[in-house]
Amino acid sequence: MNDKPSKDSERAAAVAAYNEVVASADLNDITLIFVNFIVKPGYYQMMAGDDASKLSRGFHSDFKAFSYDPEQNRLGGQFDWTIDVSYSRKKLLQIKASYVVTYDNVPDVGNTHIEAFIKRVGRFATYPYLRNLASHLSWESRAELPVLPVLK
Repeated sequence: MNDKPSKDSERAAAVAAYNEVVASADLNDITLIFVNFIVKPGYYQMMAGDDASKLSRGFHSDFKAFSYDPEQNRLGGQFDWTIDVSYSRKKLLQIKASYVVTYDNVPDVGNTHIEAFIKRVGRFATYPYLRNLASHLSWESRAELPVLPVLK
């Protein structure tokens, strides 16, 4: 038997369900729910010397959870972000931040499509808030962090 027509129709239905969420969802809120900022004295020593170029910088995000209320058509998700600056294996500066993002008017098209939406779109929605937070903390601490790159 040839499964191709049924697989194509399943894929088309999945794309249509996802696109229905994209077309309907309205950003409600982005809330910072946790932040932790640590700078060790060694960071400033490295920055003051000629060793600043030896510092390794990185950032990543983790999608923690999502919730959907079909009665209110409200979708929420939590994104945890981490920014690290290290020398060798020693972390000298770290920012951890968690954001919750919520969307209204989200149609009930099934958890698979709703979760796919929040994972993709919510990450991009929270990232500018992380960039702003990192800039502010850098300024307050005189850490002179570079601006985080554009998220791709």
